Amino acid sequence: MPCQIEINEINLKLHIGCHDAEKSLAQDVSLSVKIYNYQLFKASKTDQLEDTIDVSEVKKIIHAITDKLEVNTLERLGSLLEEGLKNHFHHTGLTWKITLTKKNYSWKYVQSWAT
Repeated sequence: MPCQIEINEINLKLHIGCHDAEKSLAQDVSLSVKIYNYQLFKASKTDQLEDTIDVSEVKKIIHAITDKLEVNTLERLGSLLEEGLKNHFHHTGLTWKITLTKKNYSWKYVQSWAT
């Protein structure tokens, strides 16, 4: 049976936007991550953290990527997050999906990839 893990509403403060006025103040961006085919991990039998994806590690990587980051678009932000998460988590057979929402504009961007 397919499984997934969800990490919802990771709140970020980012300088993001195409215009200087838009980027001048940090804006609220909400990030959600879904990881599909999660049943591939042994943790369901071993109950050991090393046999799964550590959610706190996912959050730590996201914050490391976005700390002091300035970008114009949610698309670029999504690309940087994909690259960083792929580099850190080498598990194969997983499908990742991130949803970025620029709260004050209600703009949403969704990106998926497989490893």
